[in-house]
Amino acid sequence: MIFPESNPFMNADDRRRLSPAALRATRKIGLAWRMEPADVARLLCISEVDYAHAIEAPAGAYLSEDQMFRAGLMIGIYGALGSLFDIEAAESWPNRTNQGELFNGRSAIEYILAEGGDAMSNVLRYLQAIRMGL
Repeated sequence: MIFPESNPFMNADDRRRLSPAALRATRKIGLAWRMEPADVARLLCISEVDYAHAIEAPAGAYLSEDQMFRAGLMIGIYGALGSLFDIEAAESWPNRTNQGELFNGRSAIEYILAEGGDAMSNVLRYLQAIRMGL
């Protein structure tokens, strides 16, 4: 998922201002979903070293457009789960195996890590469809 510079998802000033909050949010979501920091870094397309530095000093962190988009997807999935389930179920759902066609017996986390960034969009759309009763 790379966005052309001519049509930015978010301008550089907004990314600089919002990157620390996005990193704090995705770190907390990763903890809630019992993910290793390395896997959160993979979801965000950040090297483990850069992610560790960003978590230690989020105020100085600056995420790319793609990384911000991925953080937004992660936050969206977390929010969708929170609207569907109680907190315990919402936080455990990403790690539970799922027999749905999208997941094919894998958990959402396994699916996303195996399939990459588009998989996060697919999971969010899946959860939104459930919320809409589809």
